[in-house]
Amino acid sequence: MEPALSVGGFREWFPLALDTDPDEYADMVVEHFADDPTPPETLRMVAAGLTGLTEQLTEALGDTTLLLGAWVLLPPGGRTLDIRTVARLEAVRVRPGTTPAEMVADLVSESQLHQPPNVEQIETASGVATLLRNRTYSTTDHGTELQEVVCIFWLPADENYAIALTSIPMTDLVMAADVSDAMIELARSVKGAR
Repeated sequence: MEPALSVGGFREWFPLALDTDPDEYADMVVEHFADDPTPPETLRMVAAGLTGLTEQLTEALGDTTLLLGAWVLLPPGGRTLDIRTVARLEAVRVRPGTTPAEMVADLVSESQLHQPPNVEQIETASGVATLLRNRTYSTTDHGTELQEVVCIFWLPADENYAIALTSIPMTDLVMAADVSDAMIELARSVKGAR
């Protein structure tokens, strides 16, 4: 059963269109960013790209995951269409009774860890959630590349799913620290995740 969730609005988080007609979404983007000096036709092109991104996020899901929402992070004030990262809110099937430690272990199990993951508990409108900052590395022709993913999750009691708010992997680790703070603020507004 799909959980009933609500997520508070923040100026810096702009929603991606999950069930919106692409033309209506483009109109919404142009209207929302009317103060942005970017020409409307360019905003429409970006809106088309964001619609494509939503499709990619949906197509990348396995049969154990349901996409509930997705946002792009904007610069402070949220009036300029300059995308910092993407966050997605998903319902992920888990074994009933899964503990936060087991969930963390599942999330990092196939990662090449650069350092032990940073795990802490945070208070949200849905109660306590677990914050995971996972820094991994990969070796490329140009050396070692570091990435960080921020994930905040809730494990509703006696259910077979977790609710997870997750960033895309970020290679700018300074930006990742700012994203972590922004995601915590977004997660604090989530109601109905437990």
